[in-house]
Amino acid sequence: MKEKIMVYLKLSIFLLILISILYYFFKIENYYLRSIFIYLSFIVMGVLFSANNSFPNIKKNRISPLRIKNASYVALGVIIISSFIAYSMVYYLKGSSVNYFNFKPNYNLWDRIVFSLMVAPIIEEFLFRKSLIDLMIKSFNAKFTIIISAILFSIAHFNTDGNLLQIFLVGVILGFIYYVTKDIWIVIIIHSFINLGTLSLRYILDDLFDYLISVKFIIIPICIFFVIGCILLVSGLNYFRKISHS
Repeated sequence: MKEKIMVYLKLSIFLLILISILYYFFKIENYYLRSIFIYLSFIVMGVLFSANNSFPNIKKNRISPLRIKNASYVALGVIIISSFIAYSMVYYLKGSSVNYFNFKPNYNLWDRIVFSLMVAPIIEEFLFRKSLIDLMIKSFNAKFTIIISAILFSIAHFNTDGNLLQIFLVGVILGFIYYVTKDIWIVIIIHSFINLGTLSLRYILDDLFDYLISVKFIIIPICIFFVIGCILLVSGLNYFRKISHS
């Protein structure tokens, strides 16, 4: 009981620090300084809240072609499903005055690639998966741990270009894979794949989105893609679930 209380206390402190960081640093207009301050803060938080204060070593047998292939299945499935959610919400809410999605990025592409494909996956996975899940899993069940990790992951992205529902689902999926494999590096790779696909789609949809909304029967092929995305995601998740028992 005392251990659970301590974990709850640490989570409360974690949330307070996280909100404070986002509140103050998102006021910085310069993209570079804002990103540097936020990720440096995340590194410090990761070390402070880590269960063992150690960064995992890369094991050669873990980063195998088969794992990379299934990591790409998971990432592609997530990208397709997220795009379906985005399209569906905008399609059915297109008469609303609320701007749910901003498909036109307001940053330099190459600058964002550096952060989205290299910096963010490593630091965010170290903090929200390795540190948080390792901290909580000894005191709580896996479902609760993964969901809390995903919620905090979503809060950290509340002021970004993403949709919080999609980010939460990504957090749940990445949390599940880390829980069953205990391999933070494959989760980092999946995170990078997802960010790469998301950035690519944002620039494609910037030109095509208005056209897609105007086409009456475009929902049929989009639903087909959604089914394909679900198949890819389930296939990848099933692979990682199986190797956790081997």
